[in-house]
Formats: sequence, structure tokens, C-alpha cells
Amino acid sequence: MAVGLSLHPRAKQSPTRNLLERLRDRSADVLRFADLPGLVPFTNNTGERALRPVKTQVKISGCHQSETGAAAWLAVRSYLDSARKHGLNALDAIRRAFTGHLWMPPIALAD
Repeated sequence: MAVGLSLHPRAKQSPTRNLLERLRDRSADVLRFADLPGLVPFTNNTGERALRPVKTQVKISGCHQSETGAAAWLAVRSYLDSARKHGLNALDAIRRAFTGHLWMPPIALAD
């Protein structure tokens, strides 16, 4: 960081300088995935991956037939994505929903 910062003087606040300062000031946050392997993903791309099926569905069919249908489809996608993030595969999550044993994510209680 020190070498990079010395190459990009403060007088001209460039995007490179901004990035180097942010990496220096937030190094614990930037490297958290290395400190907690398996618990913290390497990328924060989860939100984008969750939206990708929505965009694909719209691209293939043009749009949903109704707002109600779109809302139902998104609710199912959200349920399956949450179950997958907690280690439950999609088929088991659907089976549990249809047999009355709906899976729910754990609730984090405040201290």
C-alpha cells in the first residue's frame, strides 16, 4: 500500500489513490474472506446471481403475464435461494413446502 500511495500523490486525488486509501483503511473488511474461510464468500456477487434468473426469465418470455404471477414467481425464487444459502437443496425445500413442513431460515436474535 505504501508504495502504491507514494506513486499516486495526494495533490491529485485519482481513482487509484482513492482505491489504495480505501484498501489501507478497510483492510480487515477487504480480507475478511481470508480470515473466515467458508463463512464469508470471496465475492459479494450473491445479489447479482439472485437477479440473473429474473433477467433470463424476462428475456425468454418477454415478461410475466401478470403482476400477481411475477410476485409469486419471485417469492418462490427467494424461498429457494434462501434455502440453498442455508444448505438445503431446492428439491428438498419444495418437498417440505408441499408436505406442510415449510423450511424457515433461522432467526437471529438481538443481544
